[in-house]
Amino acid sequence: MKIKTRVTLPGFIDRYLQYINLFTKERLNEKDIELMKHFLLLPDKFEHARFSLPAKRLVAQYCTEDGWKQNSTVITNRLYSIHKKGFLTRDEDGVLYFKDFVINPINEFKKNKKFELNVEFEEYKANI
Repeated sequence: MKIKTRVTLPGFIDRYLQYINLFTKERLNEKDIELMKHFLLLPDKFEHARFSLPAKRLVAQYCTEDGWKQNSTVITNRLYSIHKKGFLTRDEDGVLYFKDFVINPINEFKKNKKFELNVEFEEYKANI
């Protein structure tokens, strides 16, 4: 079955995060997804400093505009939780980045204005 849908970039990011969240052991809550979406929608100048203090302040402003008051300390704590859930990684210098399975589809959608996701289900027989 193939399903096509038209979405904006924020809509794609939201749907994609909701979808991959279904297949992970550690689930993101709605606020985690909203926070990730705000970081993924930051202007290009933050591409290599996505989780810097200026970026966190801007995301805090976006959250406030959405009616969800946050400060950089609370955001840092949420990012730590999202990291523990497996959606972020640290390089050898301790800098946080989105894992490839998160950022690559977003970048592909930005570049090509579309993203195709294929899912295959296979029966699992539990040993009972």
